[in-house]
This record gives sequence, structure tokens and C-alpha cells, in this order.
Amino acid sequence: MSTHRGIGAVCYTQEDMADQERNWKVSLRSTGDEDTEAISRVYGGGGHKNASSFSLPKVTFETWRKTS
Repeated sequence: MSTHRGIGAVCYTQEDMADQERNWKVSLRSTGDEDTEAISRVYGGGGHKNASSFSLPKVTFETWRKTS
């Protein structure tokens, strides 16, 4: 059995995005019963169960990265 969750993330910037120099747009997608909207709401975003998004400071994102 896999220990990985069925959630994927894409991080990007858009030309019309406020503070694009400092922030990432984080787009979450999931399969099955994984609820991405619950995660996005924590960071001020929204969407629905299997697709949601939010903005996140790039410095915060860097603390999430696995380095080893």
C-alpha cells in the first residue's frame, strides 16, 4: 500500500497577479476522497474538493521543500 496521498500541486506566477515577485499561485488537484479545498482555505484560497488554489509567499514555500 502506498503512503503517498493523491494530491498534486503546481506553483506558478501570472502577469496580472499582485506581488508576483514575492508570491506563488499554488494550484492543487486530487483524486478520490482527498479534499484540496480544506488545504486551500487554510491559506485564504478556495475551490472545490478535487481542485482549488491559493497564493503563498515564496519564502514560505521554500520552507516546505524537502532538501534531503
